[in-house]
Amino acid sequence: MTKDSSENTSEVAIVPADHTDPALGYVTEESGETVVTTVNESFRDARPDRSVTGPSGQPLALLLDRWLADAAGSEIVAALTGEAPLPDTVTFDGESRPRLLQQTGAQRESAGHLVFIKIPVAGADATPVTPEALAQVVSHDLRNPLDVAKAHLRASVDAHPEDDHLETVLASHDRMEQIINDVLTLARGERALDRDKDVDLTAVLSDAWESVATADASLTIVDDLPVADADQRRLERLFENLLRNSIEHGTTGEPAAEPTVRAGRLEQTRGFYLADDGPGIPVTERAAVFEAGYSRTDNGTGLGLAIVERIATAHGWAVSITESKAGGARVEVHFQDSEEEQP
Repeated sequence: MTKDSSENTSEVAIVPADHTDPALGYVTEESGETVVTTVNESFRDARPDRSVTGPSGQPLALLLDRWLADAAGSEIVAALTGEAPLPDTVTFDGESRPRLLQQTGAQRESAGHLVFIKIPVAGADATPVTPEALAQVVSHDLRNPLDVAKAHLRASVDAHPEDDHLETVLASHDRMEQIINDVLTLARGERALDRDKDVDLTAVLSDAWESVATADASLTIVDDLPVADADQRRLERLFENLLRNSIEHGTTGEPAAEPTVRAGRLEQTRGFYLADDGPGIPVTERAAVFEAGYSRTDNGTGLGLAIVERIATAHGWAVSITESKAGGARVEVHFQDSEEEQP
């Protein structure tokens, strides 16, 4: 399986599927009316007594009037078009504490998202600020300027396609977004999974391969991976991190080297492996690479394999590293005995 060397890009104005705070998308139509395009599940769950079924096309001002206790929807709509300042906080009707209001993902003045962030309470009786909550707030503050920078940069790339420097900056932006996602994944820890039955791991691996910038690397699936009960979204994240690790750290250092990744099912126990033909990982460092912050390169974050282990552990699986047949690294994921073998 091969893939073009073009960088992986995504729409700037998309709220992540795993967003834990209420969020909605909007667009200002040619008529001048600003309408809702989508809401996430957290928005729906904030007030179960208020239906937001089929929100597409609803006037944004009317929806906000129904949901907010201390701000007029028309004032917020005016702020989105630059006619007034956007309020720092708003309060949902029925809640006692305000939420931080942020506009994110705006590709232009007429489209973007509103995110309503729950503010941690200070004081002796307050709920402790969790790493997840802190990481979530920080990610909002990073994503907003990053989204704006990526939007302007893409316009520059379109205008000056011959400028290699712009492509380098674009790749750096994608790397920053990857780090934000890594930090959020790590902060969430081992909370409950959204498992599906009989997930096709080979298909998930193929999807992960398509989402990773693989350049001249190649993937060979020796035999189909087993199916398992798993959280498909988080499992794809596990595969993405394993693939990036093999591609970024698995080359021999030769200029003409084209990394090869091989995948298949384990022979002696239930599970699967991914192996590369790079320099491998010394025996003395194989346990340390799963520690958050540990990196064998100067530009690495040390989060990739730590996240792999977290996701595997959340599924009840075990991860180990050994040497591949080509002398590189081989990461093995072992299912527990209770995991039924699937064809």
